[in-house]
Amino acid sequence: MGEYVPTVISECLRIVVCTRNSNWNNDEYRDGVIEPYNKIQEIQNDLERNNKTATVEQMMEALEMLKTVFKTKKVPLEEQIERFNEVFDKTQARAVLPNFKMPTEDNI
Repeated sequence: MGEYVPTVISECLRIVVCTRNSNWNNDEYRDGVIEPYNKIQEIQNDLERNNKTATVEQMMEALEMLKTVFKTKKVPLEEQIERFNEVFDKTQARAVLPNFKMPTEDNI
């Protein structure tokens, strides 16, 4: 059996679960954390069911959902950047996602 290689999708799911939440508004949490997590999970389930790898569009969607989660959980900018770099370092996907914009003070 081959060594497990994380994907952008699986890393986004892992990070959603592992990132501290500082927002205790239940409605915001449902809309900005639970729903995006479920959408990323749907992508993962679909890929596994069809034995496919994620498209650039699916990876971008998962990363954008992760941005939403970070914003909702009120994650500090430095940690957001660190987490996105973690995704790219573990998956070696930076080269196929040149259009992904890291969060900045202006867009968080």
